[in-house]
Amino acid sequence: MAKLEDYIKDTKLITINKFFKIRLSYELYQDYLNHSYDIKIALMEKIINNIISLDISFNNTSPVFYIYIVPSSDFKDLLDFKYDTKGGGRPVKCFDNDGLKYAFGISANLMKNTNTPSLNEEINLTHELAHLLQMQYFDNEETLSEGFAESLTFYNLNYEERSLEHRNVILSLSEDKIYSINKLINLSNAHSFYTGTIIKNSICSYEPTYISAYLFVRGLILFVEQKWNTNKNKATQAILEIIKESKHFDQFLIFEIAEKLGLDKEKTLRGKLLQLGAIDEIRKRRINS
Repeated sequence: MAKLEDYIKDTKLITINKFFKIRLSYELYQDYLNHSYDIKIALMEKIINNIISLDISFNNTSPVFYIYIVPSSDFKDLLDFKYDTKGGGRPVKCFDNDGLKYAFGISANLMKNTNTPSLNEEINLTHELAHLLQMQYFDNEETLSEGFAESLTFYNLNYEERSLEHRNVILSLSEDKIYSINKLINLSNAHSFYTGTIIKNSICSYEPTYISAYLFVRGLILFVEQKWNTNKNKATQAILEIIKESKHFDQFLIFEIAEKLGLDKEKTLRGKLLQLGAIDEIRKRRINS
């Protein structure tokens, strides 16, 4: 991140609102003045406001979301981007003292939208910005990180209600296509978490691993809602707090979560009851809608 830190030192700061600020080079600032980024900025502002409206604590930190826009020619180096693409975005360390622990770094070419973003584009950006909330609590567990980013998007922010395509994919899955959290942890540790999407050329939300992580986290949230008679946002924060305070990782972290919630440890780790419970709840919502 040394290259990004050097880049940030000589950038223009733009304040969109009290929760949303942007940094970009003075060269890219001209594109901003020419309104090249207006559509994407408006979408980001909407998503950020929605995340803040969940009333999930940011750990006593003022929830200022920073977007670092970087030149497309150098985005791989500046964002430590490992994939072979022409543009990209990912959470990166935030170098602004009033911001969250992480900012969202994005290449300039992805900021230039001339058309209204599709629903999947909006979902994908929501997922990335949701990481910035989740990473206030933990940033060292790939399976749970992706599960929370997906759950904050599809469950807490209700995108599951809007995306018929995603809902239908989930409801069409047979049990053997859903991974246990133990399987996901093992895939992550083997650097094999990314498996390809069920729908060709779609977003990561359609990868079996992402779906399975989402269903696990959503199942945990549902369990806490019912056990403590609370709402989904308070239940989400309760689980995040458990992870934040834990000194364990991987399977032992799952054991600790299960123990503190009163779940069977082995069944939580190796079973699929939470995931299947989440699917059942999604199915009931569809019937009642």
